[in-house]
Amino acid sequence: MTDQPVLLFNRLVARPRPLASMISISLVLILLPFAAAALDGQLSELFNQGTWRFTLVQPVVIIYILSVAPIMSSIGDDVVQSFRPLVQLDDKSFARLIAEYSSVPLIRETIAILIGAAFGMWWAISNDSEITPSWFFAYWTLANTAMFGLLSWTIYLSFADTRLTAALHRQPLIIDLFDITPFEAVGRQSLAGALVFIGGILLSLILGAAPETFRSIEFWLLYIPLALVPVLIFFMSMRPTHEVLSREKKRLQRILKSQLHVRIHKLESGLEKGGIPAELASELNALSSYEKILQNSRTWPYNTAQLRTLFFSVLLPAISMLLRSVVDNYLK
Repeated sequence: MTDQPVLLFNRLVARPRPLASMISISLVLILLPFAAAALDGQLSELFNQGTWRFTLVQPVVIIYILSVAPIMSSIGDDVVQSFRPLVQLDDKSFARLIAEYSSVPLIRETIAILIGAAFGMWWAISNDSEITPSWFFAYWTLANTAMFGLLSWTIYLSFADTRLTAALHRQPLIIDLFDITPFEAVGRQSLAGALVFIGGILLSLILGAAPETFRSIEFWLLYIPLALVPVLIFFMSMRPTHEVLSREKKRLQRILKSQLHVRIHKLESGLEKGGIPAELASELNALSSYEKILQNSRTWPYNTAQLRTLFFSVLLPAISMLLRSVVDNYLK
C-alpha cells in the first residue's frame, strides 16, 4: 500500500470519527442556533414564525460534509490501490507519482478556506437588513463563515484530486479489455461523487427553500440544470478511463482488421484455386467470434445498477420537494 501525503483536510475533516464523537458534534452544531436564540429571548419567535428550519442549513451542511468526507477519502484510496497492479512502475516510482499528484501546499488549502470564509461572512452580513449586536447574529455570521469556508475547501480539493486520477491514467498500463474490474473503482468513485452532490441539493432544498418556492416556474427552471450536474460529474469523472479503454479497443480492432484482411486474401486465393483450407475457415470463424466479443466490450466502468441508482437519485430531490409541498398544503 502506498502512503499518500496527509493533507490538512484529511487530518481535520476527512478522518474517520467514532460514532459517539460524530453524534456529539452533530448535537452541538444543531443546538447552537437554538441556544443563541434562547440567549436573545427569541426562541419562541423562531418556532412561531417557522424560521427554525432555515437556521439548520449551516449546521446540517457541516455535519453532512464531516460525514461524507471520510467515505470519499476511502473510495479515493481504493482507486489508487486498484491501479497499482495496472501501472507499469516499480514501487518507488509509483510512490513518488502518488506523492507528487496527491500533495497540495498548505498555503493553497488555507487560501481556499479564507476565500469561502470571506464570502460566508459577506453573505451573512449582506442578507441581514438590520444588523444589531445579538447572540443570534454572532452565531449566524460564524455559521455562514464556517459553512462556506468548509464548502470552498472541499470543492477545491475535489478538483485537486482529479490531478492524481488523470496522472494514473497517463502511465503505461496493463489493460485487459475483457476484464475491466480494476477500473470499476473509478466508476464507484464517480457514482459516489454524484450522490454526494445530490445529497447536498436535497438538504439545501429541504431546509433552505420555502414551500411556495416549489410551485414557481423559476424554481424548476433552476432545478433542472442543477439536477444535470450530478450526471455530468458521473460521466466526466470516468472520462479518462473511457478514453484509455477506448484507445485499447481501437488498437485491438486495428489488429483484428489486419488479421481479417490477410485471411480474406487467402480465402480469395483459395477460391480461385478451387478450394478453401479447413484451417482457414476455422481461423475466420474464430476471428469473427472475437470481433463480436470485442465489439461488445465495455469502455465505461459502470454497470446497469449504478446507472439506475444515478437516475432515481437525480429524481429524488424533486420528488421530495413535491411531497413536502403536498404535506405543507395538507397541514394548513
